[in-house]
Amino acid sequence: MLNYHLWTEEDFKNRGLIDDGIYKFQIKRIIKKKTRSGIDKNGNDKPIYDMIEIDFDFWDNQGSIRKIKDWITFIEGMDWKLRCIADTTGKLDLYEERTLDDYHLIDLIGYFKLSNKEIEEKDGTKRKINFVKDYIKRSSSNSESIDTDIPF
Repeated sequence: MLNYHLWTEEDFKNRGLIDDGIYKFQIKRIIKKKTRSGIDKNGNDKPIYDMIEIDFDFWDNQGSIRKIKDWITFIEGMDWKLRCIADTTGKLDLYEERTLDDYHLIDLIGYFKLSNKEIEEKDGTKRKINFVKDYIKRSSSNSESIDTDIPF
């Protein structure tokens, strides 16, 4: 008899899901992009905005390297994450001087909070995915527990 883990349909749909928590990351790549064009629910053209797509390596609780992406869209009220990522990577001074650019952030290390959310696929099935909920401020007196011994 084979010694295997019995996967339920729920297990299979949620494979690779990481527990909510704070994780140490390294920025591997940043791509400058534009948001997609299209039609909104009222039939109007969607405006196109500048954005960045960020590729991260991070280490899970077992020390395995994982990958995740995050996006920051440069529209009023949506680009707050840029300040937070500048803070956690030690580049808040450049952000506040308005001189921060993508190349300043490559290979830098910081901490983010991962969470899970349920999404609906095009075929109507639902599954959970991880997403970057927030970045942990370096300058904060935040009492959140950060494990600085996470392997890197």
